[in-house]
Amino acid sequence: MLATTLLGLIVTVGGAFSRWADVPGAISAALTCKAPTQTHTKGDSGNESGTQGLGEQHLSADGTPYLLVQGTPLAPDVAPIHPFLEPHEEGEDGDPGSLAGLTGQVVRSYEAWEGMDFSAEVAVESRAPGSEPHHTSCLLEGRVLADGRFDVRATTPVEVEGEPGVLQERWVFDGRQLLADVADQEVANAYSTTFFRFDRAFDTTCWGLLGVYDWLTDPLEFPLYETVAFEEVETEPGRVLARRTLGDPAPFVSSDYLYDTTGKVAHPLRRRLFDPFGRMLAETGYADFSRQGTSWRPQSTRRTRTWPDTPGEVEVTTLRIVRAERLAASAELPDAEFPANRVWQVWE
Repeated sequence: MLATTLLGLIVTVGGAFSRWADVPGAISAALTCKAPTQTHTKGDSGNESGTQGLGEQHLSADGTPYLLVQGTPLAPDVAPIHPFLEPHEEGEDGDPGSLAGLTGQVVRSYEAWEGMDFSAEVAVESRAPGSEPHHTSCLLEGRVLADGRFDVRATTPVEVEGEPGVLQERWVFDGRQLLADVADQEVANAYSTTFFRFDRAFDTTCWGLLGVYDWLTDPLEFPLYETVAFEEVETEPGRVLARRTLGDPAPFVSSDYLYDTTGKVAHPLRRRLFDPFGRMLAETGYADFSRQGTSWRPQSTRRTRTWPDTPGEVEVTTLRIVRAERLAASAELPDAEFPANRVWQVWE
């Protein structure tokens, strides 16, 4: 889900702003709806503690309705969803214990975690023919659970009025709504999962979290289906290449993993994805391996995406885990609390 709007975010949030007031408008523009014109007004006491139209429905500049509320918005009474799962991942029915060969050993060594408290650095660079490269990065800190819930603070470097600054945000998702709060801005946003632009809002807001979630639950992005099988070949001493072949009647190598077998535990060095014509679509490199208990993780990953039909278009995402504390399966996400006077646009 997150990859669909990442390039737009790099252009929007990764660029320079002439003033802080431009930042929330840029984020709203990335969601294809202009920021509402509603502002704080003075209350009876003369302090800016009241809000015009509080508790009422309003329309954004493009006609999208929203509700203006104060305090922490209540989660809507809807069924929870998992925001990170792609449709093909929901059908994965394989058992890591049944995988044969070296690939099975590696997958079992990199087992899924139930949750973690973490801090991580994420950087994305995109290049396209005829355009200047775009780069953005952020520091993420907080808690993420395997069921897709999280409470994360993001710090993103930006340029404001010609000087370096930072954009500080807090993202909270409880399965039913996404709370997105930008520090020092008058109004925050709450997106219900029933909002017709929820996917786009989630992707644009939480752009750096997909790699973190994959690191938590599936660090090797392994296709765990009951029928999956890899052919393993030693290409040189200490290196084993595992290939997965798909297609009938025209088989092709859809993915491969390169393993390092020089140590006591085999580790993945690289993963590649291919299209039916043998053109590479993505390559992920793994490095800086560490262990917590019996589970291994690469502390650094670098994923390069290419588009064969658009030569020269490249997107490189780098993830570095600074700290990761594995949580028990019983770990929960504490209820999010925001100041009682915080004003929210609730998009339902």
